[in-house]
Amino acid sequence: MAVVRSVVGLGRGLRRAHAVRVRQPLPSLTVVSHDTQVRGAVDAHAELIAEELNVKTVATSEDERAHAHLSVKPNYRRLGPRLGARMKEFAAVIESFDEAAVAALLDGAAQTVAGEEFVLDDVVVSRTPRPGVVVAATDRLAAALDTTVTAELAREGLAREVVKAVQAQRRTAGLDVAD
Repeated sequence: MAVVRSVVGLGRGLRRAHAVRVRQPLPSLTVVSHDTQVRGAVDAHAELIAEELNVKTVATSEDERAHAHLSVKPNYRRLGPRLGARMKEFAAVIESFDEAAVAALLDGAAQTVAGEEFVLDDVVVSRTPRPGVVVAATDRLAAALDTTVTAELAREGLAREVVKAVQAQRRTAGLDVAD
């Protein structure tokens, strides 16, 4: 349930940050994690997550590159004392890592450059979402919310807004639900 809470929190945060109304249904949410237990928990509770976030489907994946461009910058606090005067030289090398190298770091592999080994803690990972997708991440998982609204989804969102307005008028008029 901790994983479900984390996913729902990320999803709600994405909706708030990108001004997507909660009543507006969205096509999908993809949870990206390299941990099989996290993916299993999401798969087991996909219906609950879909209901909480008002998305049609919830999927899991190991490949973050399908939803965002990955890049890295050096973690100066960690690398500065270790590299000293060579920091500037290695910073340029680290920033030039391609997406495959960044994905390998996320998988736990080390990257060796000029005799120096770099691991995930040595870098700061940046994620730039692909068009039509918004992404948020924690240390164990990332959530990619597809914000593409089709005509059918727009109609469904409008219907939910109408129901909300009718219910508000019913409450204001003091009517009972059966009325």
